[in-house]
Amino acid sequence: MWGRWFASNGYPFNIHQFDVNHNLFQLDGAGFSVAYQPKQGFGALVDLTAAEDAKILNAAENGSGVFDIRQAYIQYATGPLAGIGGKFVTLADAEVINPTRNTNFSRSLLFFESEPLTHTGIRATYAVTDTFNLIGGVSNGWSVMSANYGSKTGELGIGWTPNKPFSITTQTYFGKMQPYDAERTLIAVVATYNATSALTLILNVVWDQQAEAFGTGIPPTATWYGAAGYAN
Repeated sequence: MWGRWFASNGYPFNIHQFDVNHNLFQLDGAGFSVAYQPKQGFGALVDLTAAEDAKILNAAENGSGVFDIRQAYIQYATGPLAGIGGKFVTLADAEVINPTRNTNFSRSLLFFESEPLTHTGIRATYAVTDTFNLIGGVSNGWSVMSANYGSKTGELGIGWTPNKPFSITTQTYFGKMQPYDAERTLIAVVATYNATSALTLILNVVWDQQAEAFGTGIPPTATWYGAAGYAN
C-alpha cells in the first residue's frame, strides 16, 4: 500500500503527463497492490490506484474516474521463461508511473506523447543467461485496454547487465496508435551506471515516429526524439 501527496507549482502549457494542476495542494495517488509471483508455476498481480494520478491514467485510456486498475495480470514461470497476460505497465524508458518507484518529484518531459503508460495483452521474458534477457509481447496498443481497429502493437525488449554497476536496455514498440488509427514506432534506450552505493547515473534516449500525424489519411509522418539524464 502506498500514498503520495505534495504541493505542485507545475510547468506551463501542461507539458508534463501527470503534473497538470498548478499551485495547489492535492492528493496525487493512493493505491493498493496484492501479488503472488513464485519463480515457478502460476501467479497473479493486481495493482489499484486512486486520486489525481488515476484520473490521468483513465484519460490516457479514453476513460474517466478517480479509480484505475493500473495492472492486473496472471503469470506463469518455468525455468528461464516467464509469461504474463492481462494489463501491465510499459517497458519503455527509465521512469515508471508508480510514483513510489520514481526518484523524481515529477516525471520527465519524455512522458508527454513520447511513451506509452500501460498495455493490455501478453508478454514473455526469456533469460538467455544470468546477464542477458529478451522480452516480446503483443498488446492492443498504447495505453488502451481495447481497440476497434483490429491491428495489434508489438513490443520487443533486450536487457544486458554485464556487471553489477552497469546495465543497458532497449525497447521498441510498433503498431497502430489511437486516435490516429495509424502506425507509430518507438525506440528507447536506457543506460544505468551505479557509480557508488549512493549515486546512480541514468541516460534515457527515445525516438518516435507517427504516420498520418495530423489525422487519419492526412500526411505527413511526424518524427521526434529526446533525451533525459538523471543523477540520483
